[in-house]
Amino acid sequence: MKSFNLVLSLLLTVSLCLCLAASIDAAEDVMRKFKHEPTIKEVQKAAIRYAEVQPEKINSWRKKAAVKALLPEINLDYDKTIYGSVSSTTGKSVFATGPYDWGINLKWDLADVIWDSSQTSIDVRSRLMVKLRNTILEKVNRLYFERRKLQIELLRDSSLAPDKKLNKQLRVEELTAHIDGLTGEYFSRELKKACCN
Repeated sequence: MKSFNLVLSLLLTVSLCLCLAASIDAAEDVMRKFKHEPTIKEVQKAAIRYAEVQPEKINSWRKKAAVKALLPEINLDYDKTIYGSVSSTTGKSVFATGPYDWGINLKWDLADVIWDSSQTSIDVRSRLMVKLRNTILEKVNRLYFERRKLQIELLRDSSLAPDKKLNKQLRVEELTAHIDGLTGEYFSRELKKACCN
């Protein structure tokens, strides 16, 4: 009896593994149909680039603020000198115009080397930028995967009524337009490239 149960358990395990392998293969076949479309990572990068909320932008601001503290404030002057005197013999005022003179003035604020007041502004902008970036990524993720689910439904459910199928196709187009709006038309451009190649 024990050997029968062992064989039965082994057969059930093998059949379950075969079913799982078949369903994994079927899922991979469905996902291959979208191989020509941009990945979620590519779409996220395009959205971040389009919204100009890259982390590198904040780092660049911080570096520029640090360099700014080392540079002096420069003032240039270009003036003419006017001389005046009162004649001791006649008592009249005599004025003379001298040559044009150049002047340069350099000024450093050494406190900026330790703490530049623009850092506070950069910190505030950084927090706002991170919040905006997260909001954009959240939207892109939601739209991208809602679109993908609809595409899979359209592929797998051949029994859909024509009006329901049309509604789902329109929704896919609507989601594509939303993604394009967040990526500066990147998504549709990449889809067209894939179709033309």
